[in-house]
Amino acid sequence: MGSNNSSEVNKKEDSSLSIFIEYQWNFLSKAADTIRKLVTYYLTILAGLVGYIIISDLSPEIKNLAINLSIVISILAIIAIGAIGWAFLKGLERYRKTFKKFHEIHYENLNMKSMTRKAKLVFKIVALCGICALGLILYGLKVAVNSGSF
Repeated sequence: MGSNNSSEVNKKEDSSLSIFIEYQWNFLSKAADTIRKLVTYYLTILAGLVGYIIISDLSPEIKNLAINLSIVISILAIIAIGAIGWAFLKGLERYRKTFKKFHEIHYENLNMKSMTRKAKLVFKIVALCGICALGLILYGLKVAVNSGSF
């Protein structure tokens, strides 16, 4: 009777841990989707603003002010998205550790350490490329406005 009770406790613990791991995964999935949406909305708004600046008959001073504001807003957006991304990477590491602790056999079979390491690397590369591309676009726009090209 004692071992049967112990078995029930283990099943309840396994069920609770499975729910917790599933919760962590769902949270990470939603965080990744939020980051994607933030970047998409930001780029859409920036593209609209840049398009307006290019085709408008605004004075060069106003265009320059708009570009300077775009640069400041871009820096703030990069910081915000970077903070969310950093939290996502921390959550991914926590998920990996939780999964390893409670599903060690599956952890080894799925090669979770390698998967999370690759996910972190891809995330960092995409972030770096995005920051560089954004910086180059804004710099080019600033130079074009200052030279009077449009």
